[in-house]
Amino acid sequence: MHRHDHKEREPKAFPQYDDAAHIDSAAVAELPPWEQTREPKGDPKATAYTEKYCEEQQK
Repeated sequence: MHRHDHKEREPKAFPQYDDAAHIDSAAVAELPPWEQTREPKGDPKATAYTEKYCEEQQK
């Protein structure tokens, strides 16, 4: 039987996101057409109120 020396493995570095430039953009799936034309959910009046309130808070 062969015994291995169980040394602690060196951790591999995570790939840098900047290194992803070589990935073909054609490999990224486009959104299906129904995703872009779907009506927003929720009450339009409540959404308008929220947007107005948030704009006032940021000033």
